Amino acid sequence: MDPASRYLRAELVERRLRGWARLRYWVLAIVAALFGDSGPAVFDLVVTRIDSGREVMRTRADVGDPQHLLDTVEADLEEKTVTEFLAEWRTGVDNTGVDG
Repeated sequence: MDPASRYLRAELVERRLRGWARLRYWVLAIVAALFGDSGPAVFDLVVTRIDSGREVMRTRADVGDPQHLLDTVEADLEEKTVTEFLAEWRTGVDNTGVDG
C-alpha cells in the first residue's frame, strides 16, 4: 500500500480576496469581532500533486484551528491510499491521475 503522501501534499494558503469578496470579508470580520466570534476563514487548505503541483482539492480552513485541520489531513495522507484519502475527504472524483 502506497500512502497518499507519496503523491499528494497539503498546505495552508492565505486566501486572496478581491473586489466584493474582500469587502464581504472585512464586513464579516468586523461583525464577528463585535460578537466575539472567530470571523471568516483566512486560509484555504490546498492539496496538490507532488509531481506537477496541480491542485487536487481546495477548501476553506474555517473549521476551528486551521493548523489542526492541516495536521489531520497530513496524518490521513500518511495513513491512507490516494483513493481512500479522496473518498474520505469527499472530493467525489479521483482526478489526480495517480495510482494508490
